[in-house]
Amino acid sequence: MAITERTSVRALTAHLLAVACATACLASSADAQRTLKSVGRDFEYGLRDILHVWASPLRADRDEWMTFAASAAVVGATLVIDDDVQRAMARHPRSAFMRGLEVFREGHKTGLIDLGSGKRLQPISGVLYLLGFAFDSRALRDAGMGCASTQQANILVHHGSYAIISRERPLTANGDQYDIELGAGPWREHSFYGGHAGNIMGCVTYWNERFDLGPAEPVLYLVAIGVGLGRVADQRHWLSDTFTGMLVGHAFGRVIGRRARARADGAPPQALGPFGGELLLSTGRSSGDQTVVVGWRRAF
Repeated sequence: MAITERTSVRALTAHLLAVACATACLASSADAQRTLKSVGRDFEYGLRDILHVWASPLRADRDEWMTFAASAAVVGATLVIDDDVQRAMARHPRSAFMRGLEVFREGHKTGLIDLGSGKRLQPISGVLYLLGFAFDSRALRDAGMGCASTQQANILVHHGSYAIISRERPLTANGDQYDIELGAGPWREHSFYGGHAGNIMGCVTYWNERFDLGPAEPVLYLVAIGVGLGRVADQRHWLSDTFTGMLVGHAFGRVIGRRARARADGAPPQALGPFGGELLLSTGRSSGDQTVVVGWRRAF
């Protein structure tokens, strides 16, 4: 039953993507050149945003480092109680809290847990972007490109963490939250940090920073938190892993969302790079060949 329901969700996503593609193909040819140019700018901004957020630690000020320290303290505090949280969830499966998490757990018919997966977020981002392409909507294009950029920025850092830290998942750790080693490990040691939590929190934060969503804002945050805690309930991640993912996703989404909003408001694009320099990304033609320039510069 769960397989059928998950397949139907995938089929629905595929159908939405097909409809968006068909709609985009029907866009008027008179606007094609202008629209294609805007697509090029959108992808350029998306890559710039990823590079910008990765370089953020190199230009962080005192307040930002204080925020980082406070976040690290929160993660450290949850690390101490990781095993207690897992035991409490196992001992009280029918509590109101656990019943509330059921819709965010693996195998549930809603498939909400998949909203933390790039395999679901990327098609959703693609649908939003293609609809924006078809109807020449800056907002829809931003909604799609921003979520995709935030998710990609997070997922690359997330997978990089697997090559550095191996932490046993609660499912196989026998209650030992300190089973942590340096170096890459198999899937069962990919607990740190919560990828689902980081992905969905990043997109939700981006949307809330880029747009004024009103009452939908807290609802989206509740969904993101639910997805993260659902992974804890399913013993895929410890609570500290999930908190780390949420904090990383929130930070990435906040930075990229604010940059996108500034561009929409007409502010000049921010291109600060490491050590106060400027990240360069441009395309053009040289001797008839398409060229791409990626670099960094700073005036001394």
